[in-house]
Amino acid sequence: PELKSKIHTIPLWNKEWLKQQKLKGSALIAPEALANRPLLLLPQIMTDLSSLDPDQTVIIDHLSAISDLAMIQIREENAAEIKKNPYLAWEMFAGFLSAFFSAIKSMTCNVVLICHEDELREPETNRLLGRRWLLPGQKFSPKVPTYFNNVFRQCRTFDISRGGTPATPAPLT
Repeated sequence: PELKSKIHTIPLWNKEWLKQQKLKGSALIAPEALANRPLLLLPQIMTDLSSLDPDQTVIIDHLSAISDLAMIQIREENAAEIKKNPYLAWEMFAGFLSAFFSAIKSMTCNVVLICHEDELREPETNRLLGRRWLLPGQKFSPKVPTYFNNVFRQCRTFDISRGGTPATPAPLT
C-alpha cells in the first residue's frame, strides 16, 4: 500500500483493492490470484506497515475476513494432514492469529483492527447473555482482547419486540 498519508486503510475484504496490490518479488502471481488468496499479501503488508511513524495510523478492515480467508487457505494447503487430524486446522489457525496479533503489537504506529461481534441473546426474553468475536472456532475468540492495550465496542442493538428496529445502543464495556 501507498504509505504517504497519516491514515492508511487495509480493506482485506475488498477484492478490487486486492487486485490492485502488487506482491513484491513475484511476477508469477496474477492480481486475480491475490484477490482470492489475500493472505499471500499479509507478510508484505505487515513489513510495509512496520515502517510507519508513531503519528501514523493504519486501519485493518476486518478481522472476520482475514480469519475466514486464513481458515480456507489453511484447509486447502494442508488438506492431507488435516484429514488425518482435524484439530490441526484449528491449531494452525490459532498460530496464524497469534502471529498476526503479535506483528500488530510490534508496530510503532497506531493500529485499528476492526473486529465484528455477535450478541448472544436468550431467545425467549432477548436478554443479553454475552458477546463473541465473529471468528471461526470457539477457543481463540475469547482471547482476542488479551492481545491489545485497548478494546472499544460500538454495539448496535436491535429490539426484537419492535420488529428488529434499532434500539438504544448498549453501553460500552
